[in-house]
Amino acid sequence: MKVILIGYRGSGKTAVGELLGKDLGWKTISTDSEIVRRAGVSIPEIVESGGWDHFRDLESEVLRGLEQEDRIVVDCGGGAILRPENVESLKVNGTVFWLIAGAASIRERIQGDDQRPSLTGTGSFLEEVSEVLKEREPKYREAADHAVETDGRTVEEVAGEILRILGAVAGEESGPRAPVEREQLFASEDQKTSLSRLMCFMLRHQPGEFGLTLDGQGYAGLETVVRAIQTVRGWVTREHVLEVVGSCPRGRFETDGSRLRASYGHSVAISDPGPQCEPPELLYHGASPSELDGIADKGLQPRGRRFVHLSVTKEEAHSVASRRSAEPVVLRIRAGEAHQEGIRFARGGKLYLVESVPPCYIDMGPGIPVGGKRDADPAPPIP
Repeated sequence: MKVILIGYRGSGKTAVGELLGKDLGWKTISTDSEIVRRAGVSIPEIVESGGWDHFRDLESEVLRGLEQEDRIVVDCGGGAILRPENVESLKVNGTVFWLIAGAASIRERIQGDDQRPSLTGTGSFLEEVSEVLKEREPKYREAADHAVETDGRTVEEVAGEILRILGAVAGEESGPRAPVEREQLFASEDQKTSLSRLMCFMLRHQPGEFGLTLDGQGYAGLETVVRAIQTVRGWVTREHVLEVVGSCPRGRFETDGSRLRASYGHSVAISDPGPQCEPPELLYHGASPSELDGIADKGLQPRGRRFVHLSVTKEEAHSVASRRSAEPVVLRIRAGEAHQEGIRFARGGKLYLVESVPPCYIDMGPGIPVGGKRDADPAPPIP
């Protein structure tokens, strides 16, 4: 699928396209920028040397090259719809959005832009815009699948409307295989992932940057979090946030209905990860080989996080550690014994959280020193 933005220059295609690309996690391509890149000269120089027909030939070539691309946002030049073959290229696996702006708004936005030569060579700037718009509007209307007004609206509002339309389109295409309401929330899984990452950043690392104040357990008001997200993602609603919370396989977030927090991963200071709990007898932690000497000496420490994260399975611990090491080592933690001797454990999503783990509770494998001393009898392999 592709998202195609058409409309007169100054209608907001570039700014809206960049925000859509960020929200969807897709690449954004400007056809004008691609033409300039291939030609090696500016648009005025292209037109001066070969005329507008030459420019349109280059534009058609770029659009043909994008026909088989997927998961991209295309910001088209204002005259891309003048040739029928270009419209056919845009329609290949693409949903076309016409961004509508009045002549006065366009004049205000682009007056003084010297990177595009005159299209008519006659009359005042406003007269040219009005004349060309009158000529092109029927072509924009015919080419578009959807029309979106931009006058008096922010970039976030325009992008939000497009994303809502895309969500509805996804629901129509999904048929009876899934509930339509869920399909309509997000235009793509990439968009949902992007929102999840933003929520992690806000609630784990930089709440103050978004005007949030976390309590001792890392909670902030749910509605407050939604409003903070809307300052940078205008399309997000309470339902979007709750869908991310409820569908995250790792349990990254927790809500009690009125408050929301990240379950684990905090670098900001929180005093209490949640109620104490009794852990399983064994938990696991993944580490890189270079960390083993330090762990043998001082045990497990948070290393930039507020708490140490312990996994329920060896496989999960290995998966987490493999993000930072090509050869991760899985350590076995005797969590039940540590709990009985006073170490406090809390649950964070699917992980267990602890302030630190002394080396005496860590089985590091055959021949690896534990607690600063090498075992006389090597520890048995981790089961």
